[in-house]
Amino acid sequence: MTTNGATLELVAGSEVVPVAAFGSDAISLKGRIAGQVEQFTLSIANGTNRVRVPFRGAVSGTGGEVVVATADRERVLSAAAAGLTLDPSRLRSLVTPVAPAATTGRRHTRTQLLAVAACIILAAYVGVRLWDKMTTVVPRVAFLATDVTTLLSPTSGRISFIEPNGAVEAGQPAVGIQTTSGKSLLIDAPGNVEIVSGEKTVGDRIKRGDPLLAYAEPGAQLYLRAVVDRDQAFRIAGGTQVRYSRLDTPSQSVTRDVPAGDLHIRALPFNGQQHLYEVRIPIEGGDEQFRALPVSLRFQQSLPASLLQSLRAIGLLAGAAPLPSFQGDTR
Repeated sequence: MTTNGATLELVAGSEVVPVAAFGSDAISLKGRIAGQVEQFTLSIANGTNRVRVPFRGAVSGTGGEVVVATADRERVLSAAAAGLTLDPSRLRSLVTPVAPAATTGRRHTRTQLLAVAACIILAAYVGVRLWDKMTTVVPRVAFLATDVTTLLSPTSGRISFIEPNGAVEAGQPAVGIQTTSGKSLLIDAPGNVEIVSGEKTVGDRIKRGDPLLAYAEPGAQLYLRAVVDRDQAFRIAGGTQVRYSRLDTPSQSVTRDVPAGDLHIRALPFNGQQHLYEVRIPIEGGDEQFRALPVSLRFQQSLPASLLQSLRAIGLLAGAAPLPSFQGDTR
């Protein structure tokens, strides 16, 4: 090694080995030193001047390095700086610090362990996400709703009265119409029902057959309703497991198995981009508080069942579960 016009060599017994790099902890050599040597001399030749600095150390592994004993480090560094006519701090900035081989090995081992741990964590994360994607169907929208009936206008005219959402007893007026002939027409509720949505408001002009309002019968069947795409519909058509919860009480979830016979799936009108399907699952009970209530819903499939249904959906396997149709209106 030549620094500042001087050449550095390391003398160990009868062996003289050029210095490759010089640091405060260790000296890296361009050759090898045989045997277990503890006494060394750092030789610095600068023109006609030569400085020899004896010190204690140890050969470090097979890396061609000599670790300087702790007690001699500052003395060797200062003597080398003097022999090179440099300030010790200037020497530290010129030479290449050399870490002991043992320390370097530990650093490499630590880095390798960290890399392996990172790979394991990444693989686990990717595996969980892939498993979840293959076994879980999350619909675009989902809510609990009951069957409803739409009341149609028997004549043309203008709305003069319409009952707001809520319970209406049998015989009580639900809608008032001022006909085009100037007569007033009251349409009574068909029974004890609950109005769940008004299609029109007071003052609206209507024609015969226009929807006026939607109402639910007492104890009407409660359904889970969801909208899925074609691939999702095929994946769950053969039976699935559902898990749902109200958005305001997410911790109170309900899980149940749904056989294919309880799945009512119908195609929705094509939106110009993709085919969507409505999925309806009957739920026990018909509590009014659940009508048109948004929920968090997930369809869970076993991995083999999900793979089989996906392959059938794209035509690679025969026996795809048919998509059953359902007649009726759900709001």
